[in-house]
Amino acid sequence: MNKPVVKIDVVSDVVCPWCYIGKRRLEKAIDQLKDKIDFEVEYHPFELNPDTPIEGVNHKDYLIKKFGGEARYQQLTNHVVGVAAQEGLKFNFGDDQITPNTLNAHRLIAFAKKHGKQPEMKEALMSAYFEKGVDLTQHKNLVNVAVAIGLQRRRLGQRGAREDQPEYRNNP
Repeated sequence: MNKPVVKIDVVSDVVCPWCYIGKRRLEKAIDQLKDKIDFEVEYHPFELNPDTPIEGVNHKDYLIKKFGGEARYQQLTNHVVGVAAQEGLKFNFGDDQITPNTLNAHRLIAFAKKHGKQPEMKEALMSAYFEKGVDLTQHKNLVNVAVAIGLQRRRLGQRGAREDQPEYRNNP
């Protein structure tokens, strides 16, 4: 008996905590239904903060300004850390964490898709950012994440996986 196939398109950013929590919840739902349904999940880019400079910004300072003060920042980050923990994720928001411009991360996810490793790349980047505090503005860190999932360093090129196509930027 052939199982029906459900295609799921996920539009998200690697620095969105709710996207990572949602990814984990989606994976749990798929796992519950895998005996009855086959799923094809494809990730599409969305830059949560496309105007972030390429060198990134201090995560805490950015969110304090965005949320209107340190007390509100603490309240919201504590809440998201607690919800993430319920999903088995250990978010680590360090005071020196950098919020990156995610264009290069999305390029790397597109590159990984061409090599059959898109889901692994998406997971590895989100885990690196949220759980390990890896600075994703650094080319060497992006390359190291890609190599860790099995992509070949030499195929990433000197400046990394570059996909200079308009679909890798949010449409205005």
